[in-house]
Amino acid sequence: MFTAPEKGDYSVIVYNILGQQTYYKEINNLDPGDHYLVISNSEIKNWASGVYFYNISYNNSSISKRMVLLK
Repeated sequence: MFTAPEKGDYSVIVYNILGQQTYYKEINNLDPGDHYLVISNSEIKNWASGVYFYNISYNNSSISKRMVLLK
């Protein structure tokens, strides 16, 4: 879950522990508020269990966080 502070275009990028981009999604015209991003099993079938980093960018701001994938 993430909170969109303002209406706008957002992008989500996920990187593996080696810094390789493993996922990218653009979300246009997202309204402010709480949102869930669901990544389907078919999109992560080649991902290994472990630590990943995600970056959410909007307008001229971005936020980065860590997540753990357990299979």
